[in-house]
Amino acid sequence: MTMSDDAITRELMFGTEIVPDRFELVPDCPWIEVLRRKTGIDGLFVYRHRRTGKFGLATWTVKPKVFGQGIAVATEICLFSAPPGQNPEDLPDMEWLMWRCKPEADMVDEMRANRLQKISDRQRALLERKEVLDEMEKVLRKRKLDEAADKLSLEDVPDDGPELDQMREILRWAMNEKVISTG
Repeated sequence: MTMSDDAITRELMFGTEIVPDRFELVPDCPWIEVLRRKTGIDGLFVYRHRRTGKFGLATWTVKPKVFGQGIAVATEICLFSAPPGQNPEDLPDMEWLMWRCKPEADMVDEMRANRLQKISDRQRALLERKEVLDEMEKVLRKRKLDEAADKLSLEDVPDDGPELDQMREILRWAMNEKVISTG
C-alpha cells in the first residue's frame, strides 16, 4: 500500500525520521518476536541511536522496502540502555509494553473510563458520608439535641475506611437506643 504525500508529511511531522546516519536497526531477537506476537503489531523494531548509544523500541509508520532507501518514519515507544536480549534493568515489563502498544483509540477510551471511575468513586464516597451525616442528625434529634444536629457538617464524618465503618456501627447502636459507654 502506498501512502499519499499528505499522509507521509503528517507522519514526518509527528514521528521520527529513521535514517542510517542517526539510527542503526538492531537484529531481531526472541524478545521482539514475542512482543510482536503478543501485540499483533508486525511493525515493531528495535534500534540503537548512534549518538547517544541508547536503544529504543519503535513502530514503523512509514516503512521503507529497504532501510536506507526512501523515507522511513517511526513512532518511538520507549528507550532502554542495552539491547533487549541482554535484559537491561530499564527494560519495561511486558504488562507496560502491552498497555503502551495498544491502539491510540483504546488507550484514550481506557483513560477516559479510568477518569470517570475515579469521579464516580469520589461521588459514591461523598454520598456515603452524607448518609452517615443524615443518620447522625436523626440520632441527635431523637435524643432532643437539636442544636448539635444543626451544627453538623461533612467535616464531622470521617473519610471512607475503618473510621467510617466504626461510625456506622455506633450509629446503629444509637438508633436502637442502646447505651454507649466509652470508659
